[in-house]
Amino acid sequence: MKNKVYPYNESMKSHLALSLGLGVWIFIFLFFIEPFELGRFSLSLKLFLISVYCIIEAVSYIIPLQYQKIVIKQQDNWYYKNEFIFILLLVLVGFIFNYSFYWIAVPHQTKAYSIPLFIELIYGPAILIVLPFVGISRVLISQKREEVIKEKEIPEKVTIQGEGKNEFTKLKLVQLVYVKSADNYVEVYYVEENTLHQKVLRGKISKIHKDFPELIKTHRSYLINPYHFKEFKTESDKFYSLLDYGVKVPVSRTFKKAVIEHCN
Repeated sequence: MKNKVYPYNESMKSHLALSLGLGVWIFIFLFFIEPFELGRFSLSLKLFLISVYCIIEAVSYIIPLQYQKIVIKQQDNWYYKNEFIFILLLVLVGFIFNYSFYWIAVPHQTKAYSIPLFIELIYGPAILIVLPFVGISRVLISQKREEVIKEKEIPEKVTIQGEGKNEFTKLKLVQLVYVKSADNYVEVYYVEENTLHQKVLRGKISKIHKDFPELIKTHRSYLINPYHFKEFKTESDKFYSLLDYGVKVPVSRTFKKAVIEHCN
């Protein structure tokens, strides 16, 4: 799990929007629900306290983004373990800011909460409000990023030509799932109306790979479209690439390293 890719969005603009949304969400929740006995304060003081906490949580989200930026730059990907560390940093930074504000804002003689008590009664319940919003929002903006990337990558229809003049199939590259070599023929597997179809053409898989270098060679007899890649799987000491529509394609030792680099 720790080495499994986690959806991410490297756009700082998207994350700043998320931090703003987080601040708005906290403001609405604290103002109307009035947890932590906020109702005992005057309206002006209540608005001040809520506004400060909104800013604190927004900033607490922005600061760990530097960790995300560094990691993605170094490894060009984001894994579950990185997301876990990011959440821990968010919780830690948020606690430091929140407790510091509590220590400064509350008169010394009225301070009632030690750090353990503050975590139990104030910060613990508060972070349970924050984390679901952050977790869901991060996944949503990541999915939006992937949709935009896929839309940009989808070209007009392409023609896969066989050796015969009238042997060809025309489709959008995004429809192509994989190609399999079978002696002097190639089997082209593509999706149409959410169903996998097959088209057999006379020709060589090397010619198709030359015409469409964006396809990935996993085996001397297979090409896959990375658009439909899902995950890798090992069975009986054999390595496979799992694609959409339940497709399982073998990955040979010769191409294994290159395939992993392309698909991760």
